[in-house]
Amino acid sequence: LKAGSFLEEYDSGWNAAIAIMGALYYKKSSGLGQFIDVSKQESSISLNRMDVIVRYANERKLLTRAQQGVPYGGILPCKGNDYTVFVTWQERQWGRVVSMMGNPEWVEDERFKDHSGRFKHGELLNAFLVEWLVNYTKEELYHMGQANGVPFGMVNTAKDLLDSEHLKERGFFVEIDHPRTGKVKYPSAPHKFSETPWRVNRPAPLLGEHNGEIYCGCLGYSREELVKLREAGVI
Repeated sequence: LKAGSFLEEYDSGWNAAIAIMGALYYKKSSGLGQFIDVSKQESSISLNRMDVIVRYANERKLLTRAQQGVPYGGILPCKGNDYTVFVTWQERQWGRVVSMMGNPEWVEDERFKDHSGRFKHGELLNAFLVEWLVNYTKEELYHMGQANGVPFGMVNTAKDLLDSEHLKERGFFVEIDHPRTGKVKYPSAPHKFSETPWRVNRPAPLLGEHNGEIYCGCLGYSREELVKLREAGVI
């Protein structure tokens, strides 16, 4: 099923709600409050933990990305074989992009005068845009966009994120030692508590690792019954 719009907004709000519930649980048991730090970016990165991020962190494999389904703008190439992303649905945003580009002559083409025209001739418009974009890096475009009120974003690869000084400073990626795989890097929690910081208690369990603890300790089976269940192929 297609994910709903503004998924990053929903997911970061969901993480904030979970963090608040955790803090309230801590307050109930200790009587103390704490600050909560929730990152929208790290919430978004966490959505990729099963694919892009984990694949690069452990296999050094970069996945390709397809062009987004927008009429013009969207994900486009820029300097350094990188990509930038922007969508200018609002007329004022388009005007600011035009100003950033230095008001080139082709902007006066009747085909690009309004949103419907740009929508219809998006492929041609993107060709003009790319001629300008390839002169700037994704970082330069991101900061230029911020300064001019245009929503430019950097299309980061998994390598960009793993090497990010910002994410390193926040301690977002953690190394977990697993008995089968050895030390593997994982994205950590997207929320931080001032009084009860996030930590790794144990790696993901092996198949059947806790059978004795669960079946005998919690469910009341005897060790003999556990052996019979295993021999019968039930567990």
